[in-house]
Amino acid sequence: MIKKRLERERQKAENAKKEAEKLAEMSAKERTEFEMNKLKSEKEQAETDLARYRMRDEARKMLVDGGYTPADDELSMLVTSDAETTQTNVKAYQSMIARVKEQARNELLKGTTPKSNAGKEVKPSKPLEAMTYEEAQAQLEAQAYLITERKY
Repeated sequence: MIKKRLERERQKAENAKKEAEKLAEMSAKERTEFEMNKLKSEKEQAETDLARYRMRDEARKMLVDGGYTPADDELSMLVTSDAETTQTNVKAYQSMIARVKEQARNELLKGTTPKSNAGKEVKPSKPLEAMTYEEAQAQLEAQAYLITERKY
């Protein structure tokens, strides 16, 4: 990690040195033109970044209004600098979330309902005196379950 950072810093220093050499070779008019172009590209990049930040906030607001709190990495997949594209991406993402929720819900509801023993008595297989403590406890728990189930 440190090596990568040192390499990036070394790369920045080399780029700055090359740029300084270019500027030294240029005439005053060329230097001014080069600086103007550089400033224009930096301005355009800043405007694009600002638009993306604003779109990210709008996308987050749209998703929260839809009942979903997105993570930052999810937002980065949806957001562009264009409002219409971002809105289309958010709507598609919301429909995907709804589809996944519905599939999960249907999967959970799938299957059969367990049969109820409500109203039936659990008859011990042998008299209480002949049972071990664990058997008697299990028998009592089964009867208590049936009693509580009858209330519903």
